[in-house]
Amino acid sequence: MSLDPSDSPETVQTNRATSILQAADSLAFLSTFDWLVVGWVRDGHYSIDGAREKLDWTLSRIRLPAALRYALPFYVEIVSALNNDVADIDREIARRALAGNRSFLLGLNARGTGR
Repeated sequence: MSLDPSDSPETVQTNRATSILQAADSLAFLSTFDWLVVGWVRDGHYSIDGAREKLDWTLSRIRLPAALRYALPFYVEIVSALNNDVADIDREIARRALAGNRSFLLGLNARGTGR
């Protein structure tokens, strides 16, 4: 993020806030929705290249160096999952199913089977 000397303090603050929000949004996506991106590829909604393009765009939105350092390991992990075999993809899909299991999330069932 570069500063223009003619920018008002309000503009500088707005630009910084925008950068922080964009970084937070991208970090949240990369750290939380790896299973979603894998599911896109598995279900045929995206090719691996298409999913990778989305991930690249998400990473490119991060303008704060500290946030980029946090984001890179998540990015690498998702790209690796996209390029691995079906067993790894199945693990991600199983994780997604567990994350959406209401009984498990409410502590009603330790296995997450819904019974």
